[in-house]
Amino acid sequence: MTGQKNMGQIARRPGGGYGEMMMDTPTCANALVDPVAHRLGYLLRRASATMMAELGKALTTFGVSPVEATVLAVIAANPGCMQSDVARLLGIKRANMVPIVARLLAEGLIDKTPVNGRSHALGLTTKGQRCRAAGAAA
Repeated sequence: MTGQKNMGQIARRPGGGYGEMMMDTPTCANALVDPVAHRLGYLLRRASATMMAELGKALTTFGVSPVEATVLAVIAANPGCMQSDVARLLGIKRANMVPIVARLLAEGLIDKTPVNGRSHALGLTTKGQRCRAAGAAA
């Protein structure tokens, strides 16, 4: 292959050790054939990635990530829901849900109300409602 050099593949260096090696990249992308460009799953994944990137940029203004905004939306639609129910609905593992809720609590976007034993009902604070409304418009 000819063209410009591109970093990216890890290889063993002649003198020992590992590092990135230079790879040739075609200079004319128009000459490449994309064998998966017509696949619906591929196109949906590309569209999803583009939309998530745009959403992430828009939500940065409000100080929340797309996942946090989604959790706020679920809590707004289901006041008094349990953390475990939100995690189950969104397919988030408990270990990943705990820091999300902790951050939303620390930011004053949600509150917890004891229900029974170790369970807590989640609700949006006034600040959380404003953030949710602004994020929904983004």
